[in-house]
Amino acid sequence: MTVRVSIIILFCIGFFSCTKITTHCNYYVVTLEEPASKAPVIPSVDVIGYVFEADTLNYSIDSYEAAVRGELSANNQSGVKKFLKKTEYETVSGQLTFRSLDAGTFILMVCDTLNKIYAFKQVDILEGIDQVVVKLTFYPYLFESNPDTTVLSNKWIEKKTEYHATIQ
Repeated sequence: MTVRVSIIILFCIGFFSCTKITTHCNYYVVTLEEPASKAPVIPSVDVIGYVFEADTLNYSIDSYEAAVRGELSANNQSGVKKFLKKTEYETVSGQLTFRSLDAGTFILMVCDTLNKIYAFKQVDILEGIDQVVVKLTFYPYLFESNPDTTVLSNKWIEKKTEYHATIQ
């Protein structure tokens, strides 16, 4: 009987000592570019990324230039919000990495500095998730005839000009 109890106690100690709730999440963005319609997709390497503690209903992006500076504008005209973290393209991994995000609501913004396009999306990081990998494909040819075009792709919004949320 004591051997059985000892085994159960050892099992419980081992189980609970190895069980840990993750409180930080690494968010990886694989950046790609489709340079022309139906052209092969290539890595998009001239990119920078920002993360903001914000949501897309309360904040907007005034221009590509503001995006590159890592700035959001409050929709209630109360000012500009600067980025929480900045990251640059990692040649070895072929991606942007936003490290150690806590649980919460964020706006991820990625700027393609070669084609002067920015993309963003709102993400909700949940406690217990230690990593997320997503793909972002830029479509520069879609902006050639109309720079004010909005491209929606895999929950990313791509723009060359300003973006203001509209509540419907």
